[in-house]
Amino acid sequence: MMRPLALPVIVALVVFSPRLSAQVTAAAEANRRTIEFQTSQVTESDVTVSPDGDWLVFSILGHLYRLPVEGGTAEQLTFGPHFDADPVFSPDGNRLAFVSDRDGSEANIFVFDLATREITQVSQERWAARPAWSPDGQMLAYLSVLREAMEGDWPSPIPARVRWVSLDGGDLQTLDGPPRQFRSTFFLPDGRLGWSVVEQESESGRRSSQIEILGPDGTVSVLRTIDGLVDRIVPASSGRGLYCHRVQEVYAEYLAVTQPAHLTFVPLPDGEARAIVPVTETSRFYWFGRPRFAVNARGTVYLADAGRLWEVLSSNGARRTVAFNAPVRMQIRETVSPLAFSPPTFEGSRPPRVVLDPVLSPDGKTRVFEATGDLWMQRGDGGPARQLLEGPGFEWLASFSPDGRRVAFVQELLGERSLKVFDIETGEVETLQSDRYYSYPAWSPDGRSVVYRARYGVEAVSITEPHPEKLTDTLVARPHFSADGRYLYGTADDAVVYRFTLEGTGQPEPITRLTGSVTEALVSPDGQWLVFGRDHGIWVARLGATPVQETDVRQVSPVGEGDFSLSGDGTSVVYADGNRIWQQRLAGGAPEELPVRLTLRNAVAPPLVIQGVRVLDFESGTFGAETDVLIENGRIQRVGTLGQRELPDGAVTVDAAGRFAVPGLFDMHVHAGAELHALVAYGVTSVRDVGGGARWLSALADRSEATNRPVPRLFYSGEILAGQCAKTPSQARQCVSRLRQDGSRFIKVYSTLPWPLRAAAVEEARLQGLPVVAHGTNIGEIVRGVNAGYLSLEHTSVSSRFFDDVHSLLAAAGTHWTPTLAIRGGNALLIRGEPERLMDSKFRAFFIERRIRWAQSTSSVRSVPDKVLNGLLTELLAGVGAAHERGVKLLAGTDVPVCPECFIGASLHWELELLVRAGLTSLEVLRIATLDAAAVVGAEHDLGSLEAGKLADIVLLDANPLEDIKNTQSIWRVIKGGSVFDPDELRPNRN
Repeated sequence: MMRPLALPVIVALVVFSPRLSAQVTAAAEANRRTIEFQTSQVTESDVTVSPDGDWLVFSILGHLYRLPVEGGTAEQLTFGPHFDADPVFSPDGNRLAFVSDRDGSEANIFVFDLATREITQVSQERWAARPAWSPDGQMLAYLSVLREAMEGDWPSPIPARVRWVSLDGGDLQTLDGPPRQFRSTFFLPDGRLGWSVVEQESESGRRSSQIEILGPDGTVSVLRTIDGLVDRIVPASSGRGLYCHRVQEVYAEYLAVTQPAHLTFVPLPDGEARAIVPVTETSRFYWFGRPRFAVNARGTVYLADAGRLWEVLSSNGARRTVAFNAPVRMQIRETVSPLAFSPPTFEGSRPPRVVLDPVLSPDGKTRVFEATGDLWMQRGDGGPARQLLEGPGFEWLASFSPDGRRVAFVQELLGERSLKVFDIETGEVETLQSDRYYSYPAWSPDGRSVVYRARYGVEAVSITEPHPEKLTDTLVARPHFSADGRYLYGTADDAVVYRFTLEGTGQPEPITRLTGSVTEALVSPDGQWLVFGRDHGIWVARLGATPVQETDVRQVSPVGEGDFSLSGDGTSVVYADGNRIWQQRLAGGAPEELPVRLTLRNAVAPPLVIQGVRVLDFESGTFGAETDVLIENGRIQRVGTLGQRELPDGAVTVDAAGRFAVPGLFDMHVHAGAELHALVAYGVTSVRDVGGGARWLSALADRSEATNRPVPRLFYSGEILAGQCAKTPSQARQCVSRLRQDGSRFIKVYSTLPWPLRAAAVEEARLQGLPVVAHGTNIGEIVRGVNAGYLSLEHTSVSSRFFDDVHSLLAAAGTHWTPTLAIRGGNALLIRGEPERLMDSKFRAFFIERRIRWAQSTSSVRSVPDKVLNGLLTELLAGVGAAHERGVKLLAGTDVPVCPECFIGASLHWELELLVRAGLTSLEVLRIATLDAAAVVGAEHDLGSLEAGKLADIVLLDANPLEDIKNTQSIWRVIKGGSVFDPDELRPNRN
């Protein structure tokens, strides 16, 4: 069932196979190119010092470098398309233990011989971290991280186990007990193994850390308990204390902004901990803590912070910079070019890309389905489908009444969602309820009320009385009644199907006990069948006296998950596949196609002449003199003064009166819902959707092309590939193939997807000709993304800046970067400085009062003081400006509607303001949001500039944006494909 405002993901659970990972790694290493550059700054670097105190080894961009402690030219030790990190010298100084993904896993422990340059793999884990040498150099301890813990809510810290292994071939040993939130391993000078583990109070969330020691007899004792989160630990050579990273308080969880951690000395066996020096950087390499620091025998500390290497005296915190220059050589994959944009033609007709959520009338003679964001009804007499409602709203989730005379559905119109009923005979529409969260309507057996999922549970409302009744507080998908009306069925978030007794106060009864996933289950009216979605397909089971087990279920269709319903008699399932509808009997047999008789014609606007307009010319960097623009068949035919004889028949004339014309704007990071009118009203005529249902977005693309309604052009990835339906790399490849079939133009991957599966998906995307987009909020994500040839990296980090090494890498590789400053506190900063932004009458006409109050009261950074937020954003903007100066290809995106301060449409203009604050010129920012963006989606020949032959996507402004970037908000008219929109007419009148 369609969820237009959600962020769907395809998740995957890895079963690690060294052979399959080796195959993926071999494929990923093909067709690489070498890039070279030099840098004197370093981001999120791990540092270790040799036992004799003469050498430092540190990490730059996933490679290891050796440097004299005095500084100088760094020597690159490791090469290749890998991510190497967390080095630590052996006690004799001849070897380095480090963490790497070079075996195709998430990460494992390797040993580098400095004399021979040979590399030996030590561990065989899904994901290993934090190696530590025993004092005699014969043993390595490390953490075995539970990768599956990241498939849910990304816990921090992530549970792990402590393990150690002898390098002479001894057995691998594991600390007894359940996994815990271990953060570090170390050996005391006397040879005892220790670790830190984080404990968190369930109610207050307060965290403390225990330093524990494994005794010779195998017992574990607590050495110290310290308030806050203790991360890295390095024992003092004297045995009198421990050096560690310590973090005590979080300002804003959404932004992961913490108080500066301190490098701290903790005396043993007791005594007050003493802060040595603040440390600002985090190394969120897969959510696993801060960079490694090192301490020599004299107590001198070496660490990386704020882009530099530092030598710090532990006695007084005095420090000096260890200056270096590092020649960097890296092997990376070429980026897959964007799919070429194929603009709509205006000749002939075509079927819709997709139809969604088909339902049959009780007698089976009429079907209703969704296409173009509208509901369509088709009789069984062979006639064409007809649209139920005209107008700007989006309609979905239809449900026939038991007598077949009415259809309940959900409508979203200008930001408001309503539960409505359509009378088939009269064509009248009645609104039952209006709220923001209604979904999944279904009728009661007597046809007198409609049940639906509401904001805080399940409600039912009578079609004659507008007062809803709460049925249960449990949020369930597709709530529906039993045939006798005594029970309510629904699928809860724990993937269990429940039966709720409506008579009395009994507890909900689970009717499934399945180990696999369950989505949107339905129980047949006769109570004999359970039908549910799983792994893209549809599954059924006979209902009996006991909960349904895995052995009871079977698949009836490999497709249709989320787009199915039951026939009126409950004997068949009806589902959509692409733009076709099928009916499959639950008892078995071949599916029967129910033909869809719907054809679309791509909309074409009448000829248009814009008179007296000043057009932005990127080559000259100025607006030209007043001129005319002729538009026919949605394209610019001519830019130049026109005479009366040159005007085509039926042309509409618009007098721009000297206004300024810029190309239609792109928002390059959105999750599109139904409030698309706001995007067009704010001049956003194209969006790159980086995570939404591919089929829903295909329907929106049909709406954009086949109607003249205010819908931007959509370039989309479809569902995000993130952390549990594929269990092998082969299945991960299948996910990519399915997205390609569903119309996705690129794929989006999350770091919660295990690396072996991610590598397989990325390789399949390459074979399918699909670019890859991913997050880039830490050094691991960035380097792996560049190594794999990602087209763009999304977001940035507030808690840790990126420095010249990262900027040089992105520039040399040609990887695009969408910093999404809006959600990193940028919008919050603008609103704090100018609260009148939320009071502007035009702004408030688009966004309901509840939405504005949410931004004011639920700000993601509301607990961050002004001074701190200003400091964070100043550093962030400085980094963006430095990246631009280095030649990094920036994109403008907002991530709407993810954070409270993000307002669809308006936030893009605020993003442009922030980019100018970062040091870019207004002209550069306008190019980023138009011509550069068009190239990234493969549309540079049709969009992005105002010249003959290109599509007529134009924003007419009252003021010159080159003089002040805020003038992009002075929108007079918006033109998309020759259709003219007045923003005032798109604003609902709420005030």
